[in-house]
Amino acid sequence: MYPRLLLWLLALGSAPVHAALLLFPGSPGCMGSLQACVDAAAAGDIIELQANASVVASVSLTRSVTLRGAPGSRVTLSEVVVTLDQIGSNTVYLQRLRIDGRVVAFLGSSNAADRKELLIEDVEVNGAVPGTALELVNQSPSASTNVFRVRHSRFSGANYGVRVTANSRNPDVEISDSRFLVPEITDGAAVSMDIAGAQAQLKFLRNQVECVGRQGRRMSAVRLATAQSGALVTVDRNDIRFCDFAVRASSSNATLFV
Repeated sequence: MYPRLLLWLLALGSAPVHAALLLFPGSPGCMGSLQACVDAAAAGDIIELQANASVVASVSLTRSVTLRGAPGSRVTLSEVVVTLDQIGSNTVYLQRLRIDGRVVAFLGSSNAADRKELLIEDVEVNGAVPGTALELVNQSPSASTNVFRVRHSRFSGANYGVRVTANSRNPDVEISDSRFLVPEITDGAAVSMDIAGAQAQLKFLRNQVECVGRQGRRMSAVRLATAQSGALVTVDRNDIRFCDFAVRASSSNATLFV
């Protein structure tokens, strides 16, 4: 396991005890489709996409796994769907990928002892209008602790770079050191948050946001559609350019730190 990944997972308490490295293509079970390789992987395994890999279809991840490009490469995928909704704790880690489409993640189980994590680092997502580049859905009903972390990534081409939707109590979202290009579209935003969870947290830290095109379309870095009292939103040390708003709250009772 690479030191950077190990340190991050240890900090979150999620480092796997034994992780096999599967090469796609190359390893047994990984000579056909990428989905077949994912299905052949054991929980905690690392799937590394080689520079010669050709992937045009979407891939679905339903248990703990790392999906990453080989060092120095950036393999393009069309869609990644993460679904962690069964009993038990899980971590999915995405690194060194390009997605020309979208990433959708559904996290949450009925067990309060479970911890569900999606970690994204050095990933480029080029979405489309109308749509969202990265959709983070906190499942309802959900009693588990659901953690979303995004670092050193790039988002462009969609109404929202990242959209957080939560009807349950406790999504924990941190987006840091990433770059967003918000297209010229009414109500476009780098991050849109629509939550009903009183213990929800969003941290938007040290990001660069550029709104493209004419101003006056209510474009923003952070858009708070709805948020219950008790939700905590922190927006700090971001470089925001040409947007109408740094933070736009259309209907929100959240505690906001800017």
